[in-house]
Amino acid sequence: KNFEELVVSDIDKDVLQKIISKLSESQKSRVKTRVFDITKKFPFKEKSFGGVFCTGTIHLFSKETIEKILDEIGRILKPKGKIIFDFATDITRTDVNGKNVRLKNTNHYTTGEAKGFLTNLLKNYKLRIYKSTFIDDLRKEQKYGFITRGNFLLFVAEKKEN
Repeated sequence: KNFEELVVSDIDKDVLQKIISKLSESQKSRVKTRVFDITKKFPFKEKSFGGVFCTGTIHLFSKETIEKILDEIGRILKPKGKIIFDFATDITRTDVNGKNVRLKNTNHYTTGEAKGFLTNLLKNYKLRIYKSTFIDDLRKEQKYGFITRGNFLLFVAEKKEN
């Protein structure tokens, strides 16, 4: 309701179509979609965005890839632009029998580790970090079949003018 122009992006075109389908006609006219891989150079000009909101993604990557992603976000942000993103930590997954489940090709960060390296990567930002916990019961979903628990860090960072 409260935006002039919004760019919604994902690597999956179908996800973007689902998001667009939930918007009103007046909102759709102010929304652009871009399909791209956030681990590569972003298809946007330098200092072209007032803010970036990223959810459910960054914690999935290695520290090196996260650094590249945050560098690209910094490149496209205007001075005083904001980054808001979540970061799941201390994740545990248990199946219906209470047995631990470990997903292949996923990164696992502790809260302290994530706060430390992300604070360092965001040293050119005014930073606030909020922490909560989460539980997702995915036992009935065929693709997953487990309960996920962990901590949830929300980073709100404003780019310094320099």
